[in-house]
Amino acid sequence: MATTSQLVTVLDATTGRTTVENVDANLFGTGTLAQRPASGTVTGDMYIVNDTGNGIFRIDIWDGTAWQPVLGGNSDRGKLIQVGASTQVPPGGTLLLEGPGNASTGDAPFELYRAGTITAASIHVDTADTTNSYNLSIRINGTEQATLSLAANNLQASTTALTVTVAAGDALEVALVRSAGSGASDFNTIQVLIEIVWD
Repeated sequence: MATTSQLVTVLDATTGRTTVENVDANLFGTGTLAQRPASGTVTGDMYIVNDTGNGIFRIDIWDGTAWQPVLGGNSDRGKLIQVGASTQVPPGGTLLLEGPGNASTGDAPFELYRAGTITAASIHVDTADTTNSYNLSIRINGTEQATLSLAANNLQASTTALTVTVAAGDALEVALVRSAGSGASDFNTIQVLIEIVWD
């Protein structure tokens, strides 16, 4: 809990005036993630995570039932995984996407080194497919956990509404699967970003 006065200067963007406010009422504490209390006292309590050992720097806010990360992130932990392909989705309708360093026939899954949550995904192709629609299939340990639809006549799609929990050691695999239509895709360049927020 805060034991000394925490004064901050707040700028009102509408009026241009500044005020000095005491944030003791909401500053619950600071320290590593392991030191963070299991719960806050009241909704709105803030905990500053300053965990240099794990590379985590952020502000968590107690929402009444759980701590929610709202600002900051993992300084030296990658949040984005990029996969893609420079080929068509074949007539069979499924193409496993490659990560950096995978051979064109490798399509090996990523082994995740930390626990976390997949929170977002996006896909972009070079040419809109006029007849076929596809699902971006996000798979953990061989089982589909989430999809993102790329409808016919679209170059891109994205979502920030994913909540796929992953554990350290899980295998992440991403595929593009035809959901409507037939034959090979009109596009032959595919770029995908998967966002993971590490615990």
